[in-house]
Amino acid sequence: MGCCGVPSAKSPQTVPLDAMGRVNGTIDKAPIPIPIPIPAPAPAPDPAPAPDPDSVEIDRDKLEAIIKRSPERTESTLKELCQFLKDNSSRLHTKEKAWLVFRWLGLNIDYDVEGLDSGEDVDVTPEGAFKNGKTVCSGYSRLYKTIGDALGLEIICITGYAKGVGYDSEKSFISTNHEWNIVVINGKRYLLDSTWGGGSRIEGKYVRRYSPYYFFPDPESFIRSHLPVNPQWQLLKEPVSKEKFESLLKYNGQFYETGLISSNYETAIISCRDIATFKIEYNPIINMHMLIDLKYFQNGRYEKVDHGSFIQKLDGHFLGTVVLNKKGKYLAVFFSKLAHEELYSSCFEHVINCDEDAETFKELPQSYTSYESTGTILHEPKFGPLKKGSSVYFKIELKGVDKVMVCASNHVQLDKNGDIYTGNVTIDVDDIVVYYMGPGMEQYSGLLKYTVN
Repeated sequence: MGCCGVPSAKSPQTVPLDAMGRVNGTIDKAPIPIPIPIPAPAPAPDPAPAPDPDSVEIDRDKLEAIIKRSPERTESTLKELCQFLKDNSSRLHTKEKAWLVFRWLGLNIDYDVEGLDSGEDVDVTPEGAFKNGKTVCSGYSRLYKTIGDALGLEIICITGYAKGVGYDSEKSFISTNHEWNIVVINGKRYLLDSTWGGGSRIEGKYVRRYSPYYFFPDPESFIRSHLPVNPQWQLLKEPVSKEKFESLLKYNGQFYETGLISSNYETAIISCRDIATFKIEYNPIINMHMLIDLKYFQNGRYEKVDHGSFIQKLDGHFLGTVVLNKKGKYLAVFFSKLAHEELYSSCFEHVINCDEDAETFKELPQSYTSYESTGTILHEPKFGPLKKGSSVYFKIELKGVDKVMVCASNHVQLDKNGDIYTGNVTIDVDDIVVYYMGPGMEQYSGLLKYTVN
């Protein structure tokens, strides 16, 4: 006799279930669970790649608005500024953060001209530069790194040689004289100089002036003015030697910011006889102007040469001319400006050595402001002084005007053929002036002036 208990395996019992999956006659048993397959979770998508810094456009108004809301330098600490900029730049691209710091320095820190000239020690610590609101290049570089570090930027301080104030293309650098930065973004290195990007020294005083060229400039152009001690920081495939650097023509930021591209001389010092001609290419979509100032070295200094230079704007390039009447050394300084700007700024300069006097004395005509603004092109006469009593052929190209007149003792109106105005003029006064009159003008306006002998 066996006791009742677990059913034998050989003779299984069947237990009837109700519709709810319970044993018939029970109400306190839980339903028998029915397994439901659960799909495996989909893999997380790869994060979107960060935009390439070269494709990121700087929204100056947006970023300067952040700077305007930042704590006043005189009423806060460097730590508080760093925290503010960090909190307000979290959604910015790394390139935008780099520009934010670059521009903050330009708007808040001045170059300590007096301190440098006095020979006294200038505080170049980040804290000192911030507190004083002024410093020199190494102070700019180190303060840039301190703020940038707080924003999570990867920044390197670079020491080297720079063709700044006091640069003399005829002398070699004896020691380093400048410091700037490199920013690393996604493994790629970018140059910047917050000292030169914030302002410049004009007539012994520091003047704030935003210069965008010095934020991420092309290494191929930057090497003309900045040479790091360590060649790897040139960021060039083929590093430039110190000797090569010293010979290269230096282009200021103004050169690139006004749309200029290149000029026909690669070196800062050139040798010419009689005349020197310069071809300077520019971006035709940018409306800009140029002029040249020529000086001659005598009595221990450079002195201005009257009627020594002339420049005109042609299709795709400027054509500049200077006359070298005397043996010796000249300095030709080239200036440029955008059409809407009032003042010209220097963009490059050449030392010109002339080894003999010119056979024939030459002068160049003086051009008035309207000469370039009207797009005038002078064909003849290209040189002066004009000889009194002679008959001189004039040929001038000018679009969109009604009349062109040469003022001698008699006012001679030049003949018009399309955009070309021509005519012979008897030279019988001491100065000859060329005028034009355009649509809607009530009186003539000057284009050119020649001296007479």
